[in-house]
Amino acid sequence: MNPQSGRGAANGDAEQSGVLRFDGFVPRCAALLGIVAAALLVVGLVAWLQGGQESLLAAALSAAICGLCAAAALACAALFRSPELALLQVAVGMIVRMGVPLALVMFVHHTGGRLAEAGMVYYLLTFYLVTLLAEVPLSLSFPAGEPAERTERMA
Repeated sequence: MNPQSGRGAANGDAEQSGVLRFDGFVPRCAALLGIVAAALLVVGLVAWLQGGQESLLAAALSAAICGLCAAAALACAALFRSPELALLQVAVGMIVRMGVPLALVMFVHHTGGRLAEAGMVYYLLTFYLVTLLAEVPLSLSFPAGEPAERTERMA
C-alpha cells in the first residue's frame, strides 16, 4: 500500500504507467455519453440524408433515450458493487438498460405515426446496441466492494 496516496501498489503503478483510468461514476458516465454523441453524429448524418428533419429528430430522441437508460444502468453498477448485490446489479441494470428502450420500440412500432415512419424503431435498436457495447465494459470495470462515495462519507 502506498502510504502517501492511501492506494494499493496496483493503482499507483497504473497511474504512473499512463494507463487511462475511469475510477469514478462521473468519468465513466461522461465517456458513455461521449460515445453516444459520437454515434449520433454518424447516425444523424445518415438519418438526415435518408429522411430529413423528422428522421434526424427520431435519431436524436433515440440517442437521448438509450443514453439516459445506459447511464442509469451504469449508476446501478456503481451503487450495487458489493458481491452480495451482484444479482441485483445485473437484474436492475438490465431492466433499465433493456426494458425501457425495447418497450419504446414496441410502442412506436404498434402505434405507428410520424416517428415510426421516420425510422425511430431502427434508430432505437441502433443506439441500444451502441450503448450496450459501451456501457457493459464500463460497468464491469467497477471494483468490487462498497461504493466509493459511501465509504468516504463514513470515514
